[in-house]
Amino acid sequence: MAIHITKLGLLCLLLGIAVLLVFLLVVGFDKVLAAIESVDPWHYSLAFLSVSIGLYFYALTWQALLRSIGQPPRLRVTTPIVLTSIFINFVIPTASTGGEAARAYLLSRKSDIDTGRSVASVLAHRIITLLPFTLSAAVGLTVLIVFNSATIPALWTILVFATTVASFAALILLAYFSKDVQALKKTATWMIELAARLLRSRRIRRRAESLKRSLSSALDSFQIAVSLMGAKKSNLALSILYAFLSWFFDAMVAFFVFYALGYSVTIPIILVVYAVGMVIQMFPLGIPGTIGVVEGAMYAMYASFGVPSEIALSAALLIRIPMFWYLLGLGAIATRWST
Repeated sequence: MAIHITKLGLLCLLLGIAVLLVFLLVVGFDKVLAAIESVDPWHYSLAFLSVSIGLYFYALTWQALLRSIGQPPRLRVTTPIVLTSIFINFVIPTASTGGEAARAYLLSRKSDIDTGRSVASVLAHRIITLLPFTLSAAVGLTVLIVFNSATIPALWTILVFATTVASFAALILLAYFSKDVQALKKTATWMIELAARLLRSRRIRRRAESLKRSLSSALDSFQIAVSLMGAKKSNLALSILYAFLSWFFDAMVAFFVFYALGYSVTIPIILVVYAVGMVIQMFPLGIPGTIGVVEGAMYAMYASFGVPSEIALSAALLIRIPMFWYLLGLGAIATRWST
């Protein structure tokens, strides 16, 4: 599978790096470097262990769903597929759609699960993994408002509230289309017909009819898969449990980073900043890995919560090493292997 970064993508990447350099200049290279040099390597290694365990449970979340719709490949096959989707989402910023499409395609290639069921499993996986993330953002924000309202800037309160609402909206929308496949079919058909009318080409119209028939068949398979996943409650419950465990170990990365830096940050602050950082990565900003943007947002939020600026920026950079660069490397290897 060949993956290419466009000139615009490269330009956006350079822009993200430039933003990161600006933050380093503002805080001071020497201060950030001194903070990073003070890190306890053994404690910092726990961050890599934590993200690895989180990845394992993330793959198990999908594996549990797949057991409801067919005979899935073993975890040693599905885990590289998951890593490939993560790699594509990092390199090609398309709001995660590119990586998830690749995941459904690779699953249909490496198992007896057809495309419609593969797509249904990926969509269900996204819904379930959004659940703990959304709840943690809501709980974290509530705790901070109730107990630390004086120290929370109004801008961050609005931002986190908007993040939580957007996450809930995405969750409801995904759940709605998964439950009401006919509505999804009508929406997709309407979009195809609209495109055909706008383009005003007989050839396009003929292809549109063929596409609608193929889409209808795939969505019928999708509907069967959704029904099967909903019917097998034990697999669904297991998937939700794995999703919460995956979220917990991912969120703990920031805790271990601050621990390695010798600085204490409360769990609600970690949960809220983690939620905002994850939401930023979901937006198609055009910057591969949203480099510079995520680090900047994390730094600004930690600093606004009273963390010293050099610690806040150092923590943001150190968190992104296991959460982005480490996963990017694993994803690159998995992409090479799985394709």
